[in-house]
Parts: sequence; C-alpha cells; structure tokens
Amino acid sequence: MDEKKTIVETSIEALLEEIKRRLGAQVLSRFGAIPLGGNYLPDGYFLLELSKEERPLVVEVKGHVSNLYPLKKFLSFAKDFKGLCCLIAEAIDVKVKEQLRDRGVAYFEMNNELFFPVLYKKFESKTKGAAPLFSSSKGFQTESNLKLLFYFIVKTEALNFTQRQLSEALDIPLATVNGALKNLEKMGLLKTLGKRKRELCDFRKMTESWRASYANVEKNKLISGRFSPLNDDFFSDWKNVNLNKIHAFWGGEAGASLVTNYLRPGFFTIYTYENSLGEILKNLRLKKDPLGKIEIINAFWPQELNDKVKRIVPLFLIYCELINSGIDRNRETAELVKKIMMEN
Repeated sequence: MDEKKTIVETSIEALLEEIKRRLGAQVLSRFGAIPLGGNYLPDGYFLLELSKEERPLVVEVKGHVSNLYPLKKFLSFAKDFKGLCCLIAEAIDVKVKEQLRDRGVAYFEMNNELFFPVLYKKFESKTKGAAPLFSSSKGFQTESNLKLLFYFIVKTEALNFTQRQLSEALDIPLATVNGALKNLEKMGLLKTLGKRKRELCDFRKMTESWRASYANVEKNKLISGRFSPLNDDFFSDWKNVNLNKIHAFWGGEAGASLVTNYLRPGFFTIYTYENSLGEILKNLRLKKDPLGKIEIINAFWPQELNDKVKRIVPLFLIYCELINSGIDRNRETAELVKKIMMEN
C-alpha cells in the first residue's frame, strides 16, 4: 500500500470515528473511491445512518488548504449533491473554513476541528424554542454567552454578582459581560428581576441551548487534539493517573465513571489549564493519534468550579458531553449525573 493511500485511509477513518462519537453515525456501506457525477472522483463515498435516517457522505482528503482552487471539482459537485460532503485536511486556513461553512460543506481539520452542518440540525430538530448561543455574526457573542451561562448554571450564587464581579471571575471585559447578559435575556435564558437579581429559565431549554452551542462551535476551538498512551496500561490504570501536575480534570465518560460508578469509559476526555501541550504529553506519556481514545481540551471556566477531590469538571459539563455523544449507554448515565447534580 503506497504512502498517499495510507494517509487518505487513515484520515477517513479518523473522520468516521469522530462523527460516530459525536453524532452516533453508523456506516452502512462503503463504496470506496468511485466516479460520481461531473467526472468527479472522491476519496471516499459512504452511506451513513444518522438520526435514524440514511444519508450519503462524500469525502475529499487534502493536505494544507489555503484557498478554494484545489477544491474546485469537489465544491462544484457538492453544490448539487443531495447528501453530505466533507473536506478532511491537515490544516485549513480560517478564511477557507468560513467559505465552507457558507456553502454548508463539512470539514474536519485533523487533531483540531470538526464542522458538520448536521451536528447543529440534529439538536435543532429535537429542541423546540431553544435558541443557540452562537450565530454567524462576529464578535463576543459565542464565547461570552456560553461562558457566562455556564458560570450561572454551575455557580448559582453568581446570579446575584455585580457585572464587575462577573468580569473579574471570568476574565472578560466589563462591556462584554453587559452585552452577554442582554443577549441571554433576549434569548429567554435569563430573567433580570432587579438591579442584582437574576433568574435562569427552565433547565431543559437552558441545557439544549448550551450543549448545542458548545458541541458545534466552542469545543472545536478548545480541543488540542486526540492522543494515545505510550503504554496501554493507561486504560486499566487511568484512575491513578496524576492530573495535578498539569492542572487537569476528567470530563466526559471518565468523569461520569468517577461520579456514578456506572459507566466504564471507552473514551477519555481531559480538561486542562496547562498551556504547554508538550508538558501535558510528557507528564501523561501520550503521543498524537487522530484515532486516539484520549482528547485534551483547554478549560474555559475558573478552577474553583471543579471537584478537586474526585478530580472532575463540573457535573453540568459532564452531563452535556454524555448527551452530545449520542451513545445510548452514555445517555443513560447522563440521567444519573443529572440526578446527582440536582441533589447538590
């Protein structure tokens, strides 16, 4: 097998693994690289089962994409294709990402970012009246809305904080806090009852809005990549892994396992405040692997919100990650996490 073919196949498998984990997508058929309309030959053609519907998927694999010219045939085909089209690349320039989003074309930047239009539509179809916390407009909206709402959910006493206190706690400008509060109120996620008295809306609406925004937009910005351990003992002895040195905490399946004792994790999410990826990999003895079962994500909230005894992230985040996974066992566990959360 030549090197180019190996890279293409590895890249495609990484994508399929990611959309399986994030969307619960199952591959029903693999047709390989077969000629399609307009003399277009993709790198892969698949039939997926997604949200109980069959959807064709066409995949194009590239190296570094800095402009749309190398994608001319792919985009021409995607324009009229009734299924899903996804670009996989080692690196994609920001401007190209914006152009792909505008065209409704999915992309997967290896070890960095996944944009899949169906990901948001999936939540939208199940969520009546839950406004997403992001939009196509630029500015503070996505990050500050999401960060502020998360802080209110996890630390309810913060609802009575002054705007200056919120600004200092979250390390965001005072004017941005003011704008975010107004946005959350407009979206029906927050009520202002007085000068320093606020109230959150119902849990379901709030959760659906937050998790859809986090999964589709913000998480992609925070992920450092996927990794595998240098020694497979990591998976049998993960509870004894020392996360203190890298200021890190367990999220997702691992966090749920520690808090419920119900789930045996198959995928490991680590949130960290350590800025040096090299330091993290050295301490945890990890190596880069697009198919790895360990993901490292930069934490975006104050450390005070974490459980330092169990070494886990806030329960609300664990709950959202389990629901977002689309995996039945994880969703069952999510209900246990929610019960524990409501009791605390």
